[in-house]
Amino acid sequence: MHQKTYIVYLHSIGFSQRKLKRIFHDADNHKQVFDAVSHNTLKQMGFSDTQCEKILEKKSKIQTDYIDKKLLEYGVNIVVYGSPEYPKNLSQIDNAPYVLYVRGELQNEHCLAVVGSRKISTYGKKVISKILTDMSPYLTIVSGGAYGCDSEAHRIALSLGKPTIAVVGTGIDISYPASNASLYNDIISQAGAIISIFPLWESGNPHNFPIRNEIISGMSLGTLVIEAAERSGTLITANLALEQGRDVFAVPGEIDKKNSAGCHALIKNSAAKMVTQANDIHEEYSFLRHEEQKRQNNFVDPLHREIHNFLSYESLSGDILSEKLGKSVSEILPHISLLELKKILRKNQEWKYELC
Repeated sequence: MHQKTYIVYLHSIGFSQRKLKRIFHDADNHKQVFDAVSHNTLKQMGFSDTQCEKILEKKSKIQTDYIDKKLLEYGVNIVVYGSPEYPKNLSQIDNAPYVLYVRGELQNEHCLAVVGSRKISTYGKKVISKILTDMSPYLTIVSGGAYGCDSEAHRIALSLGKPTIAVVGTGIDISYPASNASLYNDIISQAGAIISIFPLWESGNPHNFPIRNEIISGMSLGTLVIEAAERSGTLITANLALEQGRDVFAVPGEIDKKNSAGCHALIKNSAAKMVTQANDIHEEYSFLRHEEQKRQNNFVDPLHREIHNFLSYESLSGDILSEKLGKSVSEILPHISLLELKKILRKNQEWKYELC
């Protein structure tokens, strides 16, 4: 029995994330903490008599074998606050949860939250595709796995061969919405992750989603708002990002559409930077350029470095690239093919070469 499963047991019988952080943060023996839960210890933690009775009743009936089976069945990794796997940005917010339930690979990379309307328009889909396709390879897309903008952002990231992270508002063992079960499987199979801060079996209660939104913005360097009505969960996420001291970016929309009003309000109030292209986000994070430069310096073949340098500024056809390199197309094609295999560059819809 892994020590961290005792955290899951207490979470499932009514201990909040805040209480879990309080009692387990300095604990060496998690089982000992679980076994010591009594009416007296619960009272000392601030629970009322009624809450104590409910928790103790649940503890007496808890099916630990079944919980263990579920964790194994879904391949859940339990990530606790303070561990190396815990997202660095998330650890810096005031309400950082103590335990994360994770399916897939949770990598401590630079993240950008992408949020927007569940009723995404054709314009919104076009914007997501354009901006995310041009985004730096060092930014992992985080969203909420919901209909509309969230799902579109995850799918675009996957189509580009990049991992993406979905933060869900249910237990990790529930696919919500149910129609996104295959999307979640695709995210996991492509080195991404599904994250929940809710106990197993937790359904999609409306009050969960603002909490979920705090995790989305908290994990990220900034939040990109694609489409949002004046009163929406999307704007809740944007405001949470602002409260956390994170950047907010907003894409302007059609002036006569309700789903443009939220973005326009953020821009008018100087709460968000207006974004019309990926570079509007890139220029806020100069250190990403330095990391890209470091990546360039790792090329063994000088020609590969030259190709990478030219494509860092613009997409180029094979003919133009060969002209800039001063070599024939037949000379550079084997090198381009190798860089494509390594997923360093690819051909876009205009049949030009660009960086992945």
